[in-house]
Amino acid sequence: SVSLFGVCLELGYTIEQIKETFDLQPLNLEKFSAFKFKKDKYLVFCMEAANGRKGDLYRCWDEEKYFEIAHKCYKELGLKSIFIGTNTDINIPSEKYLVDLRKKLNLYELAAVLKDAKYYIGNDTGPLHIANLMQTPSIGVYFREKSTTDFTPIFRDLNTPVLNPQSAEEVYLIFKEMFIQASSSSCFTH
Repeated sequence: SVSLFGVCLELGYTIEQIKETFDLQPLNLEKFSAFKFKKDKYLVFCMEAANGRKGDLYRCWDEEKYFEIAHKCYKELGLKSIFIGTNTDINIPSEKYLVDLRKKLNLYELAAVLKDAKYYIGNDTGPLHIANLMQTPSIGVYFREKSTTDFTPIFRDLNTPVLNPQSAEEVYLIFKEMFIQASSSSCFTH
């Protein structure tokens, strides 16, 4: 469905037209509840994009910035971080609050991990859209302005696009404000 959504966008259809035509609704979360990572509060990061295609490497933000955000999330908010994706060339630092699930999840397990996450933070890539379908709030890191409008997840109110972030602190402060606000809200379900 993510590929179909992307193709329809590239053909010039609006998000509203796609939603109406295919009757897109958030996924039924009940069938994903059998898989639980842990009872810990965690967020999910995906540091890669375009599955290693060199022409799309501009879509990837420096992985050290993601590690810095994860460190601050643990230190200040008590959140562990799960890293997903397929590229295992990057070494995840050996810290008790960092969990490496790259290349270890099937699609249903990935959806379940994303469903139970407090938040998703990552490059403009497929897992951002899966998190969105699982109704998990997200911060999408974009490097082209056109992508923030043309390739944003279908449920836009759940995604906060950040264009050309200059530092990990910039993204962390956006996340922290949103996380604290959502945590104090009675409608926060994650």
